[in-house]
Amino acid sequence: MTTRQSLEQYINTAEQAIQYAQKQLEEGMRQEHHNQMEYSDAQQQLEQAVIGLENLEHSANEDQRERIERALIQMRHLQHQMIVTLH
Repeated sequence: MTTRQSLEQYINTAEQAIQYAQKQLEEGMRQEHHNQMEYSDAQQQLEQAVIGLENLEHSANEDQRERIERALIQMRHLQHQMIVTLH
């Protein structure tokens, strides 16, 4: 079973990655190619957060898996938006 502290740490990391990626997506839509490095960094942070939560999910209990899955859905949706949005 995943510890509560471990889960909170991964969820916080995921939330920070989501906020950063959303900001970069918004800026990317406004500035086009002017923030390419930050945009790529945001995508990489999202991917790392997804991998971390996927690994954590294997040892989580049912309630924790549900919370992890919600975060994963949100991050995957944002990843998709970042891929299909012209920046």
